[in-house]
Amino acid sequence: MLILIWLTTHLIAGAIGFALRIYLLPTLTAPEGSDAPILEQQSASATYTGTLTRDLAGSDFCIGAKER
Repeated sequence: MLILIWLTTHLIAGAIGFALRIYLLPTLTAPEGSDAPILEQQSASATYTGTLTRDLAGSDFCIGAKER
């Protein structure tokens, strides 16, 4: 009975340690982010363009199937 309790407590502690490692490791090893002035400068010069086209073959599979 004592071995079962010991095994259970150690498995629980191992599971908690594993979960904490998965949660904390990316935070601890992440590189530092860019400074705010650099980000503002780059975002001011960014240009986004796009073209939206309806009735493309294969797009909106579920909607197109109902209209046919």
